[in-house]
Amino acid sequence: MNKKLLPVLFAAVACMAFCPYAPAQSYTPAPVTISKEKVKLNGILYYAHTVLERQTLYSIAKTYGVTEQAIIDINPVLKEKGLQKDSIIYIPISAAAVQETAAAREAAQETAARQDTVAAVKKDIPEPAGYITHTVRWLESLDDIARKYGVPAEDIMAFNHLATKKVSRKQVLRIPTGKVPEDEEDNAAGESVPADDGKDHEDVIAAFTPKNSVDMALLLPFNAKSNASVSTMDFYAGVLLAVKDLKESGIGVRLSAYDMAAGMPDRSIFTSNDFVIGPTSAADLASVLSSAAGEGQIVSPLDQKALELAGANANFVQIPSPSEYQYRDMARWVKEDFKGGDKVVLIAEKNGPHEIQECIANTLSELYLPFNHLYYSIPEGTTIAARLGAILDKDGENRIILASENSRFVGDVMRNLGIMLGRNYRITIYAPSKVRSMDSIGEADMHKADMHVSTAYFADYSSPEVQKFVLQYRALYGTEPSQFAFQGYDTAKCLARLCTEYGKSWKEMADGKGFGLLHTDVLFARQNSGALVNTAVRRIIYRRDFTTGLAR
Repeated sequence: MNKKLLPVLFAAVACMAFCPYAPAQSYTPAPVTISKEKVKLNGILYYAHTVLERQTLYSIAKTYGVTEQAIIDINPVLKEKGLQKDSIIYIPISAAAVQETAAAREAAQETAARQDTVAAVKKDIPEPAGYITHTVRWLESLDDIARKYGVPAEDIMAFNHLATKKVSRKQVLRIPTGKVPEDEEDNAAGESVPADDGKDHEDVIAAFTPKNSVDMALLLPFNAKSNASVSTMDFYAGVLLAVKDLKESGIGVRLSAYDMAAGMPDRSIFTSNDFVIGPTSAADLASVLSSAAGEGQIVSPLDQKALELAGANANFVQIPSPSEYQYRDMARWVKEDFKGGDKVVLIAEKNGPHEIQECIANTLSELYLPFNHLYYSIPEGTTIAARLGAILDKDGENRIILASENSRFVGDVMRNLGIMLGRNYRITIYAPSKVRSMDSIGEADMHKADMHVSTAYFADYSSPEVQKFVLQYRALYGTEPSQFAFQGYDTAKCLARLCTEYGKSWKEMADGKGFGLLHTDVLFARQNSGALVNTAVRRIIYRRDFTTGLAR
């Protein structure tokens, strides 16, 4: 018998055994309609198409007017798993998008090849005699590390035998501090190198002369003539406690406070202080930056969505980690936790704001992490448990990314995921910070789902430093500190620390500096405009044993 016929015969027998009426039926692919949902990945706009039962790659490609290969190129997971019901695949909107995707892929391959070549050549270069070690922090790139130590990124790559610039959290790098032998340098043709006369070194020392005093101003919406804002007064109380601690440590502090509700103060506030903290909203900050006209250093102390102000204002400092960095961290956290066989599902509200889901989807794609995408609206909530059952893995770990800050929608998602937990599905939820303050979900539900939250703020009450602050605050004010009190304390201490350590050059030297505070972490990154933005994110877990704490 021809062996090539065996698979066909087995298929025929199987069909007869399980589908006795199949010979009298014809297979009809499900109709395909063009999706109304669109997402932007790496700057390119795509349709987000939900795969329905019996749809084929051919029928989808034909409906959208693209080739099957174009869809596969954008969705490489199709090569391994094929089309899966209820999964989301991305479809290029135009032929130009297909060409742009192909060009980007080729450029990435060429870049990787060049980096491999450079790494291979540099492997044979003698390593410098000395080095120090650096442990990579959250969201820290190789370029950040290179700037911090004043060493070219390529030298760090060669010294650590890295083929690309990609680094991961907790990775230990060796930072070269010695000098490559002269006969291996670019001036091997015999060109002379000027001797180091030490003048630049002296200039650097002078620029970093420490200070023992700080001038700071608060420009906050106190609303002193009407009802004072509780959150503002709590923030102010935290600042005052920081000033008390600074003075007790031998640092002189001159603090001026201005009520934003009373109008803009004289412009001298910007030139006579090392920094001005406030106002608290992006709109008020924009007004102050306009009035300052580039003078002084204006600090955003609370608004996580004020990042857009960094683009055009060199004198801007963003203390709370922007929401965008928190969304990206959610995706990176899933990647770090991911194990072979896990199912990743991104859940977002249909027709809702696309900022979160696009940011997370883009980051997942950059990390080459395959995921399913479930869109639905609140009225559809009663049908979602069945759809989840078709998507989730009954035996493996299901990592759910909640890409929404809509309280009602998040509450409905948690209700449906609670149903799946009751059916013994293994589920871990990754969520944005805002879920912690939503009335639509209870803290017990967050613990049952082992919720992982990327946030700008979290005070670990098991920390001795936090406990000391709480006791001091209670003794001074007779009440418990709110998150605004913690943030006021952290903001004042952080900036005063930089000012006293680096003097007038604190803004320049803050780039790449990272340290932990009571309520938040700091890792400053200089933007192209010259502004400083805190990129650090705290990760907290609502564990199933009903404890809550920082991820370690």
